[in-house]
Amino acid sequence: MQLKDNDIVRRVLSGKASKEEARKVADWFSSTIEGQQFLSDLLDKDAYMLESELH
Repeated sequence: MQLKDNDIVRRVLSGKASKEEARKVADWFSSTIEGQQFLSDLLDKDAYMLESELH
């Protein structure tokens, strides 16, 4: 599965996606290098933002 835009991922992460969309994104995260890298990048960005707020 290729996710060409981030809208579906953002909907899933914000709880606004359908169950089918959430399943597709979860499958993409767990089964592809591209999905794993995307998720890792999101987590790194969030961690950086949280760290910046603390200092």
